[in-house]
Amino acid sequence: MNFISFIRTKLFWQHIFLATSSVVLFSWLALWGLKLYTSPGDKIKVPDFRGLKVEDVSNFASKEGVDYMVIDSIFDPKGQKGIVIGQDPMPNATAKEGRTIYLTVTSTRPQMVKMPNLLDQSLKAAAATLETYGLKLEGVSYAEGLPVVLGMKYNGSSIKPGTMIEKGSKIRIVVGKGIISDGIIPNLVGLTRDEAINLLSSKGFALGVVQYEGDFNTGTDSAAAFVFRQSPVANDSTKIKNGAFIDIFLRKETLAPTEPDSSTITNEERQVPSFDD
Repeated sequence: MNFISFIRTKLFWQHIFLATSSVVLFSWLALWGLKLYTSPGDKIKVPDFRGLKVEDVSNFASKEGVDYMVIDSIFDPKGQKGIVIGQDPMPNATAKEGRTIYLTVTSTRPQMVKMPNLLDQSLKAAAATLETYGLKLEGVSYAEGLPVVLGMKYNGSSIKPGTMIEKGSKIRIVVGKGIISDGIIPNLVGLTRDEAINLLSSKGFALGVVQYEGDFNTGTDSAAAFVFRQSPVANDSTKIKNGAFIDIFLRKETLAPTEPDSSTITNEERQVPSFDD
């Protein structure tokens, strides 16, 4: 029997009828089940959780016939802690009874940050660093010393870099007001780099430009380098203002001191930090 003859038989049309009926019946059952599952007659308006305290949310949700879940917390230094500030779905939206409402609340614990290291920074740079960390500049105190940050205070006490404190805390910084007395230029020739830096600091001078001569790896060789020249040169009879910059020139081995040449480094070439920064 060929196909044309088969489609003219009663058996073929019985199969077509059964298949069509099955599709219609299955579709109707699916729609009926979906309608029963979604229960369109049991929908409610979403209540407004905003402004509620966290401890009151559970009773409120139970009375309104919905479930809730806190999915995010935000620290707001100006706002009240433990308060609902957002929800999804929004208030008055239509939702099924028993629907879970997702809440955002203000954190009951403030966010903590590490106290940044502001030492030796200019006043302007220190203020910018505090802002980056989410901290505030409470004020500035002045002390004898170079015009850079000499210390940091939190709630009236000194605070070390790396200490965990609340974000938004106020920090007072201590800045040197500049040393105005005169001092004799120390002799740095023959000292290591670190020895020269320490001596300059103890005498009230600042490290200026550091230059290396020869094949040098500043990451591994610089600590063992020796000063072979300085500018200005040491002079027992000449005094300069404390806080002035002294440049040093380094080699890998100790050499006899040399006189500075005409190519001394000027203040314009040197990046001299200003107290007004």
